[in-house]
This record gives sequence, C-alpha cells and structure tokens, in this order.
Amino acid sequence: EEIGRWLVVQLPELISIGYKVSTGPVHALRPLGLMLLDSTLQKFANALDPEYEGHYLIEQYQAQILAALRTVMADKSNPHILKSGLKLCATFLHVGLAASDAAVVKRVVAMVTSCFEDWDKLAFSFYSEAIGVGVRLSLLTTIASLRQYALSIICLDELLLEKDDKVFANDECGRCVLKLLDPFKNRFESQWFGLLREYCVMYALPGDLLAQYSPTIQDKLSPGLTAQLLPILAPSMPDILRAITTHAGALNDLLPDENRRELHPYGMRLAPKEYDILVALVLMILTGTKSATALNESIALNEAETEDLRLKNKIMAWGALKYLLTRSFLVNKYVNEELTQEIMSLSLAELEEGELRDSALACQQQECKKLILRVILSVVEGITSERLSSTLMRCICSCSSSTLQTIVQTSKGRGNQSSNVHELGLLAFGVLQQAISKVPRDNCPVDILE
Repeated sequence: EEIGRWLVVQLPELISIGYKVSTGPVHALRPLGLMLLDSTLQKFANALDPEYEGHYLIEQYQAQILAALRTVMADKSNPHILKSGLKLCATFLHVGLAASDAAVVKRVVAMVTSCFEDWDKLAFSFYSEAIGVGVRLSLLTTIASLRQYALSIICLDELLLEKDDKVFANDECGRCVLKLLDPFKNRFESQWFGLLREYCVMYALPGDLLAQYSPTIQDKLSPGLTAQLLPILAPSMPDILRAITTHAGALNDLLPDENRRELHPYGMRLAPKEYDILVALVLMILTGTKSATALNESIALNEAETEDLRLKNKIMAWGALKYLLTRSFLVNKYVNEELTQEIMSLSLAELEEGELRDSALACQQQECKKLILRVILSVVEGITSERLSSTLMRCICSCSSSTLQTIVQTSKGRGNQSSNVHELGLLAFGVLQQAISKVPRDNCPVDILE
C-alpha cells in the first residue's frame, strides 16, 4: 500500500494514458496527451531500471512514444498538436530513447524536417497571427535542440549536454542528425540570426517605435502583435543562442582534428557583424533586466522565482560567451581589447557577489561562477602574450583572487564543502596559472606576482 503511492509505480499507466489521449479521436485533447508524455519522459529520464542494470525505465516505452509521434506528426493541420509534437521529438532524443539506434534517430529527425519543407504552410492563416508565429518558433527551436543533441554526442563536452542527456548514443547518431539537417542548414541558420537580431531590436526599441517594426518571422504582422512579440520570442532564445554559439565555436576548437575535418561542413562560419549581434545579445542579457523577466511577464513572480530566472538567464549567457571566446575567434581578432576588458569587468562584478542564502539558488550561483571562470580561462588560453596587457592581466588575476577569497570567507565555520566549491577553487587556480605563464616573469608587474 505504501509502495503504491510512488508515482514511478504508475509509470506504465502514465505512458498508456498519454498515448491514448495523444492518438485518440478528440483532437482538442491530443496536445494534452503529448504534454503528458513529454513531462513524463523528462521527470523519469534518469530513473534506473532496478531489474536491468545500466538501463533506464523509460527505454521500454520507446515503441509507444514513437507510434504516438508518427500519428500526430503525419497530420499538420492543427498547430497546437504540431507544437506539442515538435517538443516531444526533441525530448525523445535528449532523454536517450533512441539510444544508439540510428534508424530511430532518422525517423524522428525526418518528422521534424518534413515540417520545414512545408514552411509556408505553417502560417496557419485560419488562426490568429500569434499561432503561426508560435509554430514556426517551435520548429526553429526544435531544430536548434536537435543540432545541440548531435554536437553533445560528438564532442561529449559537459557544457553542451542538457541536464537529462544520455551520452551512450554513438557518434553515428550525431552525424546522422547533422546530415539530415544539412539540406536546410542555410535556411534555418538565416532564420536563427533573424530572430536574434529582432530580439535585440525589440529589446532596445521604445513601445511607439516597436509597434511600427516589421519582423521577418512572418509577413505582415499587425502592430498589436509586433508589440507583444518579445515575450513570444524569449522562450526560444536560449536554445537558438546555444545552437549558434556552440556550432560556431565548438566545431572549430573542441573536436579532435580527425572529427573536425569530417564535420567542418556542418559547422557555422560567423561574419564579424553576425558575431557582434551574438555578443550584443549576450551582454544585453548579462547587464539588462528586461530580458530576465520577458519569459514571465504575465506571471507574478516572488523574489525566489525572480532570482532563479535571473540566474538561469545568466548561466545561458555565460555558457554562450564561452564559445564566442574560443581560440579561433581570438586569433582572428573578432574580439578587441576593449570588449575583453568589458567582459572581465562583468566577470569580476559577478564573482564578487555574495553567496545567496537559499541552497538551491546558491548551487545555481556556483554553477554560474564556474562558467565565468571557464570564460576567463578560454580568453587566457586563446590570447597571445603580446595582447595580454598589464591592465587585462590585473583584471584576470582580480577575478581569480576574488573567487578564492569568497571561497575562504564562506567556508569559515563550515564542514565539508561541496564538489562545486572545490571545482570553483581549482578553476580559479587554473586561470591564475595560465595567466602568469603567458607573461615573462621579468615583465610581470610586481603587484600581480604578490
């Protein structure tokens, strides 16, 4: 009786209900069935199967989820069903339901690309304009998520992995996704950049001018919808920003040489203006307040929820910045000294922030600080000794010493520190070591050495 209260015991019933509702004759209920399947997969993504060591409980439901996806994605006449189906496609891969089966991966990706082939039909003229915009955004976000899935498998870089990603899929699955998306690469990359550019413009424009702006996501939008487009765009920005920055930076610098040569055609080459748009968006998120609340403008948030949202936005922005400061961008002088010093100043301000009292928020804050130190480490590793001025050197050392001082202060009177704190300290020492090794000892300012 006590065991029956655990939700995991009812997992077969949850999947069965979700499948029946999502494929049933009542189309108005299908999105709810798909949402149930999606949330169930995410909640139980890491639940191990007690009877089969090394396997997960959700693996046994691959056939049912795949059958539901085939049914709902075959009919593209209902935008609400299509949006929910696209989200479930991304979740299906990220939680590892496809495992290392390339044939299953191909089927799921083909469902998504078939929607892109019908891009003009996704306006859904019989519905309100916001519905068509929402479906197109969902498609672009799903494609961004699929590219991220592919790169996470190939690179196995911890910053590329989603929280519930399973990395037992083989390289073939990742390459399969990139190859299937390649015919549409130029189109969706152009759309991604258009969305990021419009997000920056809409953030900066005042309300009266914003109503006159004509975005590219859909032709002839009414002024009323244009003014409300920022909160509609906001939920899609993290996935799209992450997909662009990782494919531009990771394929250049993270992959082994043999993989880099093979996968180079699937990467992205950023023009200086495109690079500036990405950096502007990241700095806007790190320094602004409007973008931090755009996701929940219609919801009353308490102080803890507001802080949680702010930290999630910052983690997303610093993660993107890490890939915008890889060696290839630094060597090709996409980053000037003024931008580098601005980033270091932001880093120092973030690292000097006191520890939050809430334990969950404090853990997120430590994750954010680890990302900041990785960003600094990327700069130090990529920059040449000639460009490492004494001013920049002081900023870098201040960031590291500030982190170490915070660790010492917060550890007083406490017992064992978490692994996050230990990793934070190691990263700070690593930054100091790399920075000092770049500068000849006889040319290094005395105060820095002290």
